Amino acid sequence: MDFAPRIVAWQRSHGRHDLPWQNTRDPYRIWLSEIMLQQTQVSTVIPYYERFLERFPDLAALAAAGQDEVMPYWAGLGYYARARNLHRCAQEIVRDWGGRFPPDAAGIATLPGIGRSTAAAIAAFAYGETAPIMDGNVKRVFTRHFGIAGDPSKRDVETRLWTLAEEQVASAPADAGVLAAVAAAAAATPESDAVAGYMASYTQGLMDLGATLCTRGKPDCPRCPVQATCVARIEGRQAELPTPKARKATPERSTGMLVLRHDGRVLLQQRPSPGIWGGLWSLPEFDPAQDAAAACKALGAQPGELCELAAFAHTFTHFRLHVRPWFVSLKQAPAALDAPQRWVDEAELAHVALPAPVRKLLDGLFAAGLPHMLPA
Repeated sequence: MDFAPRIVAWQRSHGRHDLPWQNTRDPYRIWLSEIMLQQTQVSTVIPYYERFLERFPDLAALAAAGQDEVMPYWAGLGYYARARNLHRCAQEIVRDWGGRFPPDAAGIATLPGIGRSTAAAIAAFAYGETAPIMDGNVKRVFTRHFGIAGDPSKRDVETRLWTLAEEQVASAPADAGVLAAVAAAAAATPESDAVAGYMASYTQGLMDLGATLCTRGKPDCPRCPVQATCVARIEGRQAELPTPKARKATPERSTGMLVLRHDGRVLLQQRPSPGIWGGLWSLPEFDPAQDAAAACKALGAQPGELCELAAFAHTFTHFRLHVRPWFVSLKQAPAALDAPQRWVDEAELAHVALPAPVRKLLDGLFAAGLPHMLPA
């Protein structure tokens, strides 16, 4: 039996079948899960996915919302451009596609924030389209099974992987027909339904295999459905493949943050979009080499008591940010605020879209009762 049918058979017997976004052909729910799962683990995504759907149960509800309404339901998931593109995409589908998802992978790939692999996955699950995927898990499976050396993010290696992926799905109708003929339950289904089910199982099987058996650190080769033909297993190269990227030194950046409190409220500033934490509300920042009191006065505020808090670091994809935070109880608030700033009651902070490290800072700060140790 060839590669793809073995993946399909394994997925149907041993794959994941009870995730919240499975057992549906609704492209909206499938799309939402695919975007949330990019660079984020399933266990982290599930509660976000469920809360998001409670607030935005369908495409029309998401498109009608403002970005400020959407971001609190994404805060903490990271990679916030995904949320901005999700919102833009919903609005574009309503405006340009009559509120209905494009009917194929080619159309889906034209939407904001959706690349070739994600478009193919949505089309496979929603429409049963015969289209290959190539996300991080699948790259790991393919480089190991077919013995493809070289950095998978490089164009030449990625092109080889896509060619292999296309070859595996090219025989999907024939493979589906064979499986349908063998399985009595499937024998009575139309051929188109058999192909759709085959593609959904194959696509999900690749994802499941990479996530549960062909993992980065300790692949479980004895349980793998394609171990007999896996080049990495045969040659003992599991640790070598996929070829790791050349490591580069992580750039270091520093900033100061001001937790400005006045009359039971905290001053927040909206981050510019696009950009790091784009669209989220954060704390006013200043040059960490600058005096914190001077930074307060530059905002038009008169500082009272100042307390330097524990510094912390947060790692982004391309750099590491070192943060030096100060808690400041103001004698006098700024007479006027810039457009991207607003005062927020301490009790309302839980409902504001904050970056995860900023939320952690504020939660720890107010839980410790530190603000009440200083004059308001």
